[in-house]
Amino acid sequence: KVFMNYALLDDQKSFHDYFKEQSKKYISMLDCSFYFDSKSLFDDLKNRENWHLDILFLDIDLKYESGFDIAKKLYNYDPTIIVVYLTSKNNLIHNAFGLNVLRFIYKPFFDEDVEGVFNLIINEIDLYKPILIKSHRDYVSLSKKDIVYISKELRKIFIYTSNGMRYETNICNLNEAKNLVDSDNFMMINRSEIVNIIYISEIGDRRLKINTLNKELLISGDRLIDVRDKWRKRYV
Repeated sequence: KVFMNYALLDDQKSFHDYFKEQSKKYISMLDCSFYFDSKSLFDDLKNRENWHLDILFLDIDLKYESGFDIAKKLYNYDPTIIVVYLTSKNNLIHNAFGLNVLRFIYKPFFDEDVEGVFNLIINEIDLYKPILIKSHRDYVSLSKKDIVYISKELRKIFIYTSNGMRYETNICNLNEAKNLVDSDNFMMINRSEIVNIIYISEIGDRRLKINTLNKELLISGDRLIDVRDKWRKRYV
């Protein structure tokens, strides 16, 4: 079982019961919270002490709310929370781009898909492991999920994090930095920058947008196709 904090947001009690039955061999129900609407979810996110949501299973076919709007609001609140969409429709995947969406699950096949999703979640846990980074002053402990991008600037390597911090490091080069984060979520987009793809909200002709930091970065021509493909595959 994967010990993280999970939540289900679905407006049908029958699916709550079904989710519990199908998921209990993968996660402890003690680690899972259940919501029928977004207000109670965001109330908990803001007010519940010593609790951080890691994975949200989100029904996008809610009767009185838009699941996509909830996902966007959640991404703006905390882009590290991973979303698994639950849907009865199969033509809405483009709405996931730019959000930290791990996978779509079609409700009629939930019992078939759920094992694969939890295997993906196990791989995501690596992003929560802290790494120790030597700065020019001291050592800094950072979770990989909090690193937005790594940049080489005037022969020095800097790390930019989701809370807006910028750390000057003693890392020698970008290859060393890539080996340090050691995750498929990080990709070199040009000769000077490595980006955590979960923070990419949009990719244009030669630029990508990181909404968290209100930042645009240049993608080199020889890496554009690979960056687009890897970003899109995260949602398929």
